[in-house]
Parts: sequence; structure tokens; C-alpha cells
Amino acid sequence: MGHSNLKTSDKIFELLEEIGIEEIGQETKVDLHSKKLNLREHLILLMGFVLCRFPSMTELCENTDAYDFLPDISKGQLSKVNRNRTYTSFVMIFYALLSHRTNFREHWRTRRYLRKKIVGIDSTQITLTQILNLPSTEVPLLDKEKNGIKIHLAALLGKMVQPLSAIVTPDNVHDSSEFEELLSDVDMFEKLSELILVMDKGYTNYDRYRELDERDISFVVQLKKNAKYTVLSSEKHKGYIDYRIRLEKNGLELRMVEYNGEFKKWTFITNISSEELSGHDIREIYRMRWMIEIFFRKLKQVANIEHLISESNNGVIIQVYSTLVAYTLVNIFLIEHDFMRMSMERFARKLRHYIDKPVEKLEPP
Repeated sequence: MGHSNLKTSDKIFELLEEIGIEEIGQETKVDLHSKKLNLREHLILLMGFVLCRFPSMTELCENTDAYDFLPDISKGQLSKVNRNRTYTSFVMIFYALLSHRTNFREHWRTRRYLRKKIVGIDSTQITLTQILNLPSTEVPLLDKEKNGIKIHLAALLGKMVQPLSAIVTPDNVHDSSEFEELLSDVDMFEKLSELILVMDKGYTNYDRYRELDERDISFVVQLKKNAKYTVLSSEKHKGYIDYRIRLEKNGLELRMVEYNGEFKKWTFITNISSEELSGHDIREIYRMRWMIEIFFRKLKQVANIEHLISESNNGVIIQVYSTLVAYTLVNIFLIEHDFMRMSMERFARKLRHYIDKPVEKLEPP
């Protein structure tokens, strides 16, 4: 591979200039009252926390000299910037990245499944150790029963996971309530008719299924046990039974696939016909939903996102989006520099040691 002698950090961060990070800083006016750390430096510092896997903000600030690309700053100064700089600019950077490099998202197109892309929608909870109130809500993030935030995510699923939308709420916000906003964000980057949405039972909404069907948006979801429906027809296949059903709630006709697993019976509903995909395909698409669960685990174990380095609303959301920006930049780097043979876990381990070295040092043997 004909890589230049640029450091790996330079190659990963060069996209920030392409999307116009300085212009975003000017538009949001986030640098007007911060002489110590501009928007780019702030973002790179927080991405360094993720990519170099520092255990705490204290360790990050005390060891910035360990990496050439990290700006020098004290813990107090970083805390102040996290508290005062609006998170809006970090959200804009994340979405600008997705808009700027459209070709890299073609990596997720799945020929096996109608040449469509699979998009998973799910959420994860992160425990907090301090009381926070997020913007747009007056519900405390800590009370007698609740003690965390929830990250709602819509992401392309495949060999890698690529987030397309993220919403941060208190952890007592129901998953289903954030669905429309997640789908609206996805619609900015992908043609919804060229996707297959996969969700768990937490997103059950029969009127929503009708709307998706009317909009020609394919979906696969696990059926709730208390769902009421009428069986219109059935056909047995090896390992599963294909049904045509009518939902009692709104009369919508859907396909139901009943799959007998080794330890459990699974029941899925979908608007994808049996002529287009087999019941085995429907099961495999639903199994792909677990990739977003694995992604959440990586965010917590590898990206250290459970270790919130701020006690402010802005700081929490800034950290979430900085992590998503870092993850997106790494995905683009892996695809465009032909590192797909290397697992994300192995790449993350090597990156920590070679991020200040030429790209060639990262090449797998």
C-alpha cells in the first residue's frame, strides 16, 4: 500500500479540516470566549482520551506530552471548557463527517439482503455518579429510582457498525419515543426505501408499522407475546413456519416468521415478502441487531464512555459525540486505507502505541 510518511494521527484527523471545523467553530461562536483551547483542540483532546484509552481526565491532562498531537491543558481548564462550550458544535461535526464522506457508507450495502443496508435501532444506559439535567428536559438524570443517561442510536450494521444518529436522554425516557427523531436523522444520509430497519420489542408500535409499510420502508422486529392477530395463511418450511397475519389493532397485514431455535422459539414480523427473502434470512437480519449491542459494549469497554469526564450537561453530551466522531474517523480510516483485515479490537490496541508513528507501522503482518 502506498501510504505517505504522515503520522497515523495526521491521517485520521485530516478529515476535520475537510469538513470545515474552523467554520463550524465560527458559526457556533464557541471560540469567542475560550482563548486556551479552540474547538479543534478540544475535540482532538477528547478523541485522544478515547483512542489512547486514558483511564481518567486527570491521567489525560497529566500525560498530554506522551503524544505529539495532544494539546497541553490542565484538568481545571478542561473542566471549564467542557462546562461552558456548547455541545452543539460537536453534534454538527459528527453529522458533517457523515455528510462529507458518502462513499464510505456504501461499504454497508448488503447484496445478500436485496442490495439494501441494515440499520439497527437500539439504546443503552450509562450510570452516572452525579445529578444532571439534560437540555430539553426538566427531568433530573438522578433521582431515587433513576441514575443514568440513555444513548439512543441508529446505526448501519455489518462487519463494522457505523452510527447515523445519536440522542442523549435521561434513562427513564422510553425507547419508542425517540424513534421518529432517529429515523429523521437517518433520512438525511440514506434513502429509507433502501434500508431494512431492525429493532427489538421495545419499539413496538403497530401504527408505526403501518406508516413504515406505507412509506415502503422495510423492517424486521420481534413480535410481542401479547400481540393480537388473525392468521390468514401459513406455510411450513425447514426450521420455521411462514404466516400471513392481520393485526387486530389496525388491520395491517404482515408476514410473521416463527422460528424454533435450539433453546427458544422466536417470532418475527416483517413487511418483506417470502418471495424476496426466506425465513432464514429474516432470522439472520434480526440476529444482526446484536451487532449494535456489541457496539455499545465496545463503547463502554474500549472507548471508556462509561467514565464520564465531566459533571456538566454540556460535558456529558460533548463526550458522547466526541466518542462517536472518533469512532467514525476510525471507520473511514480503516476502509480508505485497506485495514479491513484487522479487527476493530486489534486496531484499537495497536493504535494506542502507533498513533504518533507513520501509517505503515499499523499494517497487519
